[in-house]
Amino acid sequence: MSPLVRGLRHQIARQLRDDIATGRFREGDPLREVELSKRFGTSRGPIRDALLELTKEGVVVAQRNGGVAVAPPVGDEITKLITPIRQTIETYALGMIFDSLEAGDFATFQRCVDHMQIGCQRGDHALVAEADLAFHRAILDRAGNHCLMAIWSTIVGQLQRHFTSACREYANLMDYHAEHVALIEAFQSGNRAAAVKALEEHIRWPIRQSAEASTERAS
Repeated sequence: MSPLVRGLRHQIARQLRDDIATGRFREGDPLREVELSKRFGTSRGPIRDALLELTKEGVVVAQRNGGVAVAPPVGDEITKLITPIRQTIETYALGMIFDSLEAGDFATFQRCVDHMQIGCQRGDHALVAEADLAFHRAILDRAGNHCLMAIWSTIVGQLQRHFTSACREYANLMDYHAEHVALIEAFQSGNRAAAVKALEEHIRWPIRQSAEASTERAS
């Protein structure tokens, strides 16, 4: 396979992974090669390779008819297991780049938050989730470590429910937007430890939410 096609396969897999993580594709939705090849304007070869990549990650599952469909989201116990791994990867990446962050980087973070604001104002949870995912990916993109990105992408694929459910827990979606504004301010503060702590606490949401739900059930 040529480098161009191999790159295309990764681009398609990344977009489909994002579509699943943000709820544009839901559990059980079929991903058909013919439809996807039309969408991405390519042959079925790169589509097939991208779907195979997602199957190996557990993001989609093979069907008896030979196609694939979006896999069920992982349960709370698995979420609690892998969220700290995501937390470690993102805070490590932030620590790597913190001292070299510059105006262009903050502009990238701000663009993500601006898109999130539009989604919050519209009540468009999918757009909010998409902007949320882009914000966190920007940290990994800036770190430029392909191994970290590969591990992070796989974990995020398994946490597909998080990005759509996180914002739904807020009575006022603008509060979710405000959390990300505060993260940018922490990144700009010059205080590495405080910025890493802020990001760490932000990512802990699925664990906090699961613990609160367990407490409510127990009571």
